Parts: sequence; structure tokens; C-alpha cells
Amino acid sequence: SSGINAEYGGGRSLADSEGPLLLLWHCPYIAVCGINGISECYYFATMSQVEVERYNWKLLPFSVCFLALSVCLSYVFGSVGFILANIGNMVIRICFSMRYICQYFGGLDVLQRAVPSVPQLALIAICGGTCLLTKVVFDLTHDSMLGHLCHIIIGGLSFIFLLRMLWECEDASFKTFMKSLSPVVLKSKAE
Repeated sequence: SSGINAEYGGGRSLADSEGPLLLLWHCPYIAVCGINGISECYYFATMSQVEVERYNWKLLPFSVCFLALSVCLSYVFGSVGFILANIGNMVIRICFSMRYICQYFGGLDVLQRAVPSVPQLALIAICGGTCLLTKVVFDLTHDSMLGHLCHIIIGGLSFIFLLRMLWECEDASFKTFMKSLSPVVLKSKAE
């Protein structure tokens, strides 16, 4: 899909360059940024002012680590290395936030509830595999506008199916999560 996007967005010269590869690596980067945003948001929302100021000083080693990763990975992987360095930096920050969240709640129970179930992961893998298969089949047999259109339609339908099924699964998980929070909310209101 990244090749199709690059071709229609920037022409054949962009599609034949590193453009599709950069777009491809931006997908996991965006996912990691989302997880980092949620974990750091919670981290900052529950910290005291003193802890926030201490955390600002802890950002300095993160910056040095990111700089080192950028130089090393860009040297090895070229422009993709910079995206990989960003992913590495976000993963380190996620681990730091998760450590705080585990300490805050006294264990991993809260984080374990956030991990997708096996059926959810299987569904994601099936939809991803279907999209990959259609891309390979249509690239090999129909490197044309019709082949690209079929790939996009099948990908869109897979995405809609995935969203629908995840919505069904998440609805029950969300209710369970909210019920587990209600004693905490009632306890804090009573105090």
C-alpha cells in the first residue's frame, strides 16, 4: 500500500525511491507514538509537581540516547534509521512510563487488561495477511490501476471488518474496566 500511496501521491519517481519504505516504517512509528502518548499522559496526570520537575531532568538521557540511536541507525539503515531511532526512543519512554504505572498500581494487573486478547490479535493478523496477500497477488498479476483499486477495496473492507469486530470485543472489555474502577471512584468520593 505504501508503494501505491507514493505512486499516486508523488508519481513513479517517488514510488521507485525510498518513499514507500519510509511510509512503511511510519506505520509502526505512529502506533508506538500512540502508546507513548497514552502512557505519558497518564504518567503526567498522576505525578506531583516535584515529580514532573524530576522527570524533565530525566528527559536529558532520553535525548542523548535518541541522538546516539539516530547516528548509529542512520549510518546502518540510511533514512529509515532515523525512523527506527524514533521508534527506539518511544519504546524506551514507554518502558519508563510503564514502570511508573506498575509502581502506582502495585503490579501488572492494570496493564494486562490493556493487552489485546488472542482472538483480537488473530483477527489483526488475518486482516494484515489478507492485505499483504492481495498486494502481492495484484502487484505480480495486475500492476495496473484496476489491481491497485482491488487491493485498496479489499484493504478497506478488511479494515471495516476489523473495526467492527474490535468494537464488539472492546465493548465488553470497556464495561469490565469501568466496573473495576467504580470501587476506586466511590472510595475517593467518600474521602
